[in-house]
Amino acid sequence: MPKKMDNDPCSVIEKISSSQAARRLAEYCREKNLDPRVIATLSPQDLKDFIEIDPEQSVSLLRKLQDALGVEVIIGGPVKHVMERKKTMKVMKTRVAEFDEKTPWGGVRFGAIYGFAGEYGTGKSLMAMQIALYAAAEGNRVVYIYTEGQFNEVTFKRIKARVAQELNVSEDQIDENIEVYEVVNSLALQQLIVRIPSTVNVLVVDSIIEPFRAEYKGREQLSVRQQDLHYTVNLIKRRCTAFNMLAIVTNQVMDVPEVFMMGMKKMAGGNVVAHNLDFIFFMYKPNKKKEEGVMYPHDVPGMSPDVEIRYTIEDDGLH
Repeated sequence: MPKKMDNDPCSVIEKISSSQAARRLAEYCREKNLDPRVIATLSPQDLKDFIEIDPEQSVSLLRKLQDALGVEVIIGGPVKHVMERKKTMKVMKTRVAEFDEKTPWGGVRFGAIYGFAGEYGTGKSLMAMQIALYAAAEGNRVVYIYTEGQFNEVTFKRIKARVAQELNVSEDQIDENIEVYEVVNSLALQQLIVRIPSTVNVLVVDSIIEPFRAEYKGREQLSVRQQDLHYTVNLIKRRCTAFNMLAIVTNQVMDVPEVFMMGMKKMAGGNVVAHNLDFIFFMYKPNKKKEEGVMYPHDVPGMSPDVEIRYTIEDDGLH
């Protein structure tokens, strides 16, 4: 479980309304150890799923909660203001040299979702873990969610040692800023994302597609799978928009014999994933015998899709 919050933050829900619905929502907030600021980003349908509540009451409660907590759910204004805001958004180096050199922002930018897709062994999990550990070392609060079986603690320790030495911080300091979770299915993944406090600066999901591909079998369940996958990605997207969080998701690829692209592969999850991630990179190993890879910007504004970002795969991460 994410760390318990101080005092009783859920009491704000009862302060904005004396209705029975507000009391039930406050009780649910306490029971699940939720952050009211996160609740403020949810939809009326989300509240209806959590507690028995009339749609009109849901809308009223959410508006009052957003106002009381100062949570912005409409972000924008004059185009000049929007462009200036984009320029000032925080950027973090990945320490993959060519990635930091060739991306327009010079690393990974907060307030966005980055997707890294590739076959097994291309280094996508290493990329995710590396970003998470550098973020934690720089003082960010990080949550790392692993869906593909056992968490690789050996690799985690090696990358952490590299990060600690390079940034001259203790490994204990890094540990204090990062939480790691494994989930058993897609529902647990959704529940965990909702429970993550708004104070979390960086969220990693490795991989986003795995539980959905395993649980929804057959083409007849494809539409249901895509809807649930869409909802999960959207939960992450709301956090990035409202709280300027950085999200990193890894993804698998599928064979597409009729399309010649990156070894005849395409990203799993289809348009649901492709349309909801802000920046997507494919990771590819030209030679399976060499620990060398190439990233291609699949859908990255400001980058041509033929730009090559070369990297090496080593015991302590990507270089």
